[in-house]
Amino acid sequence: AEAAVADARDGRAGTLRIGYEAAVLRDGMVESIRSFRESAPDVTLDFWEAGSAEQAGAIRAGQSDLGLLLMPVDGHGLEVRALREAAVMVALPATHPVAGRPTVVLAELTDADHISWARHSAPGVYDDFVKACATAGFIPRIVQHVTNVESMLALVAAGVGVGSMHAARVQRDYPGVAYAETVEPQITIETGVAWRKGDDSPLVRRFLEVLGDGRG
Repeated sequence: AEAAVADARDGRAGTLRIGYEAAVLRDGMVESIRSFRESAPDVTLDFWEAGSAEQAGAIRAGQSDLGLLLMPVDGHGLEVRALREAAVMVALPATHPVAGRPTVVLAELTDADHISWARHSAPGVYDDFVKACATAGFIPRIVQHVTNVESMLALVAAGVGVGSMHAARVQRDYPGVAYAETVEPQITIETGVAWRKGDDSPLVRRFLEVLGDGRG
């Protein structure tokens, strides 16, 4: 019993509920999760996939402990730590005039139909992309909203429009889709981890320590 209490106190036992965006998991998070599991094998990790805004709400409501999300995010009631920054890639139909180039000037997509992530899922990412297009001199003509990368890539391959995504979401072997990095302006997405303000849970502290030790 004493050992069990000590394990809980030190963050080596219990259940940690972690929301995540798939792109954040792919963006260097695997090693961090493996390190945490090795350091605390008796902790149950309960992962659930959701958009950044939904994760933030669940943390505030006490339904989740941590969120691995895309920034910026509404930080009301949360502590938020930036993790990494990655390039935004444009997914293009293979027949698009600029397909095959490593970069695309954003203004070259002025007349394109755009497939966008649903704003309710990651409003900060959505707004940043629209602002970047405005800086490039146009308002994107959004013809379809999606909530997962499979839908976006299928619609791009079918020629419905062009899409933008975190570099970690890129599937180079997807038939009919080519990728280019956005430039002029360059668009990036920052990933982060969020937890409830004032939460002094040993499990949360331990997970944050692993994320911050340089192995992630």
